[in-house]
Amino acid sequence: MRTQLRKHIPLIIMLILLTGIFAVLVTQIQSQLDGHFIYGVDDAYIHMAVAKNLAENGVWGTQATEFSSSTSSLLYPFAIAVIYKVTGSANEWAPLLLNIIAGYAVVVAVYWILRREGAGDRVLFLFLLLLILAIPIPGLAFMGMEHLFHILFFILFIYHVACMISADKDQLNTSDYVWLIVLAMLQTLIRYEGVFTLACVALLFLLRLRILPAIGVLGMGIMPLALFGIYSVSQGSLPIPNSIYLKGSVETYHSVLDYLQAIRPDMVLLKAYQMTTLWLMLIVLGLGVALVVIRWRKNRVARDKAVDRDFLLQQLWRMENVLILLFIGNTILHNQFMSNNFLRYEAYLIGSFIFICALLLSKILNESIRTIQRVTVAFFAASMLVLCLLPSFINLALRSTTVGLIPTWTREIYEQQYQFTMFAREELPAGAPIAINDIGAMSYYTDIPYVDLFGLANIDIARAGGAYHMKPAVGQEIVKNSKAQFAIIYDIWAKPFIPSDWVLVATWKIPTPLIVFQDTVSFYAADAEKAGLMRQGLQHYEAKLPSEVSVAYVDQ
Repeated sequence: MRTQLRKHIPLIIMLILLTGIFAVLVTQIQSQLDGHFIYGVDDAYIHMAVAKNLAENGVWGTQATEFSSSTSSLLYPFAIAVIYKVTGSANEWAPLLLNIIAGYAVVVAVYWILRREGAGDRVLFLFLLLLILAIPIPGLAFMGMEHLFHILFFILFIYHVACMISADKDQLNTSDYVWLIVLAMLQTLIRYEGVFTLACVALLFLLRLRILPAIGVLGMGIMPLALFGIYSVSQGSLPIPNSIYLKGSVETYHSVLDYLQAIRPDMVLLKAYQMTTLWLMLIVLGLGVALVVIRWRKNRVARDKAVDRDFLLQQLWRMENVLILLFIGNTILHNQFMSNNFLRYEAYLIGSFIFICALLLSKILNESIRTIQRVTVAFFAASMLVLCLLPSFINLALRSTTVGLIPTWTREIYEQQYQFTMFAREELPAGAPIAINDIGAMSYYTDIPYVDLFGLANIDIARAGGAYHMKPAVGQEIVKNSKAQFAIIYDIWAKPFIPSDWVLVATWKIPTPLIVFQDTVSFYAADAEKAGLMRQGLQHYEAKLPSEVSVAYVDQ
């Protein structure tokens, strides 16, 4: 027993470290928020609201009264809904519980694969630590979103595919193909970006002249999205979630030619350079080339002849090089068709980058002489230094420091979204519709009818372009037709959509925001009578506000 435990010391230590970080963060968050537990982004509450309505009313939407396609994941809200069926929808801890499980699973999965591929303890210690801090696993866990599951499914899928493609057909059995289909479906069920992965995998299977696996991966992987898209259209919505339409680049592509233009080599290089993901691709490519050269030299010495074309072709389809191809292909497609840059959106690329680098480096250390080992380690160290100097979301040092910012993020959500949600629930007339641009907390904690000015839960606003592209006149007309009587918004986003005759009642301001979009939330009413009612409610609720929130009333 002790021998078995010693064998897994790197894993045990990293799991203990991760558990300690989780425990410290929960304690910090609750101690600074008067015992409340709050997630680090408002979007987590969108998943929770959809799960609540699914569990309680059988409705897929942020409001119990109507369907809305507001989330980028189909599986994650369903998983939360399963927990709510057992515990009740008041369970605020469900997303954190799922994320803790997913975080542990990511560490265990990467450890298992690296150990299987011959990684030593030093490589395991270094890269598991990097995995925890640079993804960062704690940061994503306390955001309460689905991204840790995306990382887990992505790494398992590309490794399984790489093993299948590198093996001869007669070495594969039925279970290999079953897992291929299951993991393919999980890619798209957990996040729509999984389509990128399916495209890359199908292409490699086709290049290997394995037609049926290529068709199976695409067909079965896309099937959940197609079925949900059909249902969504039948409910009067778009075939893809509003969040994908508004936050991705989908709305900028209007024809097949537009998509083909996006993957032109010059456009690919330009976008990769702009997003600095070019460095990630160059590093894994450099390590991959180094490994091929090492094997080429060994093969030449062993055979005492020049390496032939068959050897190079065999190297192309080695498991490690298939992983590199999948990573580069997925990164290119992510760059071209995802317009958002934020800690969580690139997390699956960062996680797989760390995993692939660890695998390649361990292979090089195991197969090369000491001089080559030193050169490779120096190259990798220099590459990591470059990554830590880049002003972007792939900067591993910056990503690691975010672990210490989690309590600040949760405090900001508590001071803004949670507080104006509680104000609306306690002080505004019951059933009075309101206009808002952050819908998460409002959807989960209340049953207040609202019009979503960002467009995640409102199909008319999404079709009009959302907060970034909708014409003011269109937005104002939608607000009037919704019968909204009050508005709680960020002016920088939604003020153009508030009718000009509405009354600004007050503002709440927090100091130096990090995670929320703007430091100031504005409160509007449809007329003077409603403004007086809102002002009275704000004054009554003011005593409950955290001391950091500054309140300013507008003279009528």
